[in-house]
Amino acid sequence: NAVAWSADGALLASGSDDTTVCIWDGEGHLALRSQLQTMHLANVFGVRFLDGQSLASCSLDGVVQLTDLVTGAAVHSWDSHRGAAQKIAALGEAAFLTCGEDGRGARPRPRP
Repeated sequence: NAVAWSADGALLASGSDDTTVCIWDGEGHLALRSQLQTMHLANVFGVRFLDGQSLASCSLDGVVQLTDLVTGAAVHSWDSHRGAAQKIAALGEAAFLTCGEDGRGARPRPRP
């Protein structure tokens, strides 16, 4: 459903219908590095690397989640949309925008 490269091209993230986000080694044959169990309750429609240590994801459930790539743990989640949240755009390394089927845009702030 969704793919995104890290800024340095070393990693590829993919989001899927089973609510997981897979992290792939971007060099060579795209070997699976890790499979992150998200808190999403439905299909993952958007993924975006942020600062090299964080990944934002959004889902059919309208939730936007920030995950720590080192620990694999969810750092924060936002119930940002009344419908599916479908796209994420990065605004530098610490902020991002999402859009959803509800016609709303959201700007969750992951870090103070």
